[in-house]
Amino acid sequence: MKQHRSVIKTGMIAGPCMTFADMQAHSRMDGTTEQALMDDYLSAAESYVADLLDCSFLIQEWTARYTEFPLNYDRRLPNTGFLATSLFRRDGRLYLPKGPVVSDVVPTITYIDTDGVEQPLTDFQFDPYSTFAELAPAAGSSWPETLCGGLNNVKAIFQAGMAAAAADVDQKYKQVIRLLAAQWYEFRVPLMPGDLQSMGTPGGFDQMVLNLRRGS
Repeated sequence: MKQHRSVIKTGMIAGPCMTFADMQAHSRMDGTTEQALMDDYLSAAESYVADLLDCSFLIQEWTARYTEFPLNYDRRLPNTGFLATSLFRRDGRLYLPKGPVVSDVVPTITYIDTDGVEQPLTDFQFDPYSTFAELAPAAGSSWPETLCGGLNNVKAIFQAGMAAAAADVDQKYKQVIRLLAAQWYEFRVPLMPGDLQSMGTPGGFDQMVLNLRRGS
């Protein structure tokens, strides 16, 4: 599924979806003596879980870069089933690497043409409702050719996120972040080799992540 070379936050930068106050009751913390430390754990846990799930909790802008537009590898020689390079068409789906993608904001696409000049692309199909949001050429057409040998020929700018406000992020995602941050806070270093309780992720964490992962 991975097509992109990189994906980074750009433009709109959202804040955290959880705060120290969210963690106090869960971790049975009294006072705010170690608030700065817990804030660091929360920030790291939120980023870690978001990366595992390829998601964005709060709506923000992302920029993904690709080497080129994807070919369609489903073109086959008639009556053989064998792939033929001569029949490859530049009309494959381009997948956006973070989700859920905001459906009412059409992504912006630019590309480096064969002369090395950046060009905007405005005529394409956008499907934000697939498990992994995808872009495709306009019906009956193909993606444009890009600069031969270029590494970041295609750029897609899009918005992705589960909610505009932290309060509206689904609690099941917050619980995964809560568990991980609390584990790191309680067990800051392994107590002894093989001590599973002090390992980096709490019991049940991996299964919860698997259940929440898109396409699983």
